[in-house]
Amino acid sequence: MKRKYTVVNFVFHSIHYRFFSVKILPFSKIPSPKSYPIIGHAHLFFKNGMYHKEKFAEAVQDLSLKYGPIFYLKFLGQKMVLTIDAENACKLFDAEGKYPFRINMPALAHYQQNNFNCLGIVVANGVYWNKLRKYVNPLLNKSYISSFSSKNYDIAQAFVSYVKKRRNEDNMLLDVCSHVYRYSTECISIVSPGRRLFCLENYNNAKINEILHGSSKFMDGLYASFSEPPLWKFIKTKAYENLQNGFNIIKNYIDTELESENKLENTFIKSLFKNSNLSYNEARLLAADIFSGGIDAVATTLTMTLYHLSRNKKCQYTAFEDIKNNSVLYLRACVKETLRLCPTSGGTTRSLPKNIIMNNYLIPAGTTVTIVHPVISQMEKYFDDAHLYKPERWLHSSKHNKKNEFTSYASLPFGYGPRVCPGRWLTEQECVIFLSEILKEFILEYPSNSEIGMVYRMNRIPDQLVNIKFIDRST
Repeated sequence: MKRKYTVVNFVFHSIHYRFFSVKILPFSKIPSPKSYPIIGHAHLFFKNGMYHKEKFAEAVQDLSLKYGPIFYLKFLGQKMVLTIDAENACKLFDAEGKYPFRINMPALAHYQQNNFNCLGIVVANGVYWNKLRKYVNPLLNKSYISSFSSKNYDIAQAFVSYVKKRRNEDNMLLDVCSHVYRYSTECISIVSPGRRLFCLENYNNAKINEILHGSSKFMDGLYASFSEPPLWKFIKTKAYENLQNGFNIIKNYIDTELESENKLENTFIKSLFKNSNLSYNEARLLAADIFSGGIDAVATTLTMTLYHLSRNKKCQYTAFEDIKNNSVLYLRACVKETLRLCPTSGGTTRSLPKNIIMNNYLIPAGTTVTIVHPVISQMEKYFDDAHLYKPERWLHSSKHNKKNEFTSYASLPFGYGPRVCPGRWLTEQECVIFLSEILKEFILEYPSNSEIGMVYRMNRIPDQLVNIKFIDRST
């Protein structure tokens, strides 16, 4: 993906704006709904308000119909610019610099400072973030990630056996996501802390179930504490308690595994603790962040891909035929298409390091800007038949796939630039291996006409239980 806004581009656009009567409007002219003192626009998301915070993408889409592709909302005294224009995504990534400043998660930062005396890679910014990032970059090395593939296959085959035991007499697996959650947890455990956690074979194991529950509770608490007033600074709210208790479980699990470090199979984790530039607590927290960050997104992506394939027999047949020919190109396209229609990320948020122009508005340095990708990636402006599940769109060359010069920035489920998700290739590998093993064994059927949407829980997850039939293929 080539960046569009080089220095030459910027100079050209500056001259164009100056001499060709394109009026640059001040920030104060950016449209915005009616707000109120103190609460700002929070009333829009109150219990009886116009929108639900769990359906934030739908709220942004509706507001954009009224106010255009760029507007701002005000929460807790801070203005946040929201945009559904992929060209603005391009501008944002070009402007973010060497140390992209991500919006903070104050409750998580508070917890980490109190328990580790340092910040993790998720909440850190600036030079310190860059220091931590260097030590997780091996996860972006495809050849290194491929070293986990044989174990990924083992875990995927274990899931096949798991399905055969757990589906009901009608071949239905109820609440698919909760089961796939075990697969994603088992897969990330071989990366961090570095020893396989047998979640699938030990369904009733209390310790394993505590870890699974803790991971889920942590994500619930993280989102709730992020989206509510920071009362946790004064009293221990339910949201902060969930965040704290959930991460404590993860921390204790990591610490227990590290006590038997000689048994850990992953050299990557061992290298973190042998690195003299990292303190012991920094290495512990990196290991915990990698573990907790590798579960939700994979489980949701796989669940939604199974959902789409079960509803699209032609796509499922094409994927199966491709697998029979020892190819996974179509499966990769299926995962990409799922992430376009159902991205687990709610968008990209940055604090601007310098002034930039978006939709002819001057956005000053220090402003928080959010690119709402779940809306952009379903716009006909960037994709033909944008609301249809068409994996084949990703099989063509970029020339054929580009409906718009900024289409490359319309679907970025793993982000872009220096803060691109370090787990992107690991996620793809875990998903493709899982799907290939599932489709070898089962025909998928969706027994309902209901459509599954997405809700926010820090990452986005299915808005209802997903039930799918896993029918044995006839030999």
